[in-house]
Amino acid sequence: MTKTTKPAGEKKTRAPRKEKTAADLQAEIAATKKKLQLLEAQTHSVEINDQINKSNIAATYKSIKGNLKKVSDLAILTAVVKAAGIKRIEITEKPAATRKKKAA
Repeated sequence: MTKTTKPAGEKKTRAPRKEKTAADLQAEIAATKKKLQLLEAQTHSVEINDQINKSNIAATYKSIKGNLKKVSDLAILTAVVKAAGIKRIEITEKPAATRKKKAA
């Protein structure tokens, strides 16, 4: 195989750059704002998890669960929400997921 070479001085041509319209820029801004909101939510989530890991919330929960063995997780979480003074929150328990039976 022989390699073809271009004559000296000949450059690869490319399409001219398209100027963005106002609509294109508005769409780009909207997409960037959406990405920023997702990044901020992720940051808040990480900050919350860090603070919870630094506190003794998990140890306190395990202690309560160990001392009151007949009390459900739902009752403990409801009491914590009430004690913290959080309003307009509802804690519910979903039924256990069931698997489909295998076909014989």
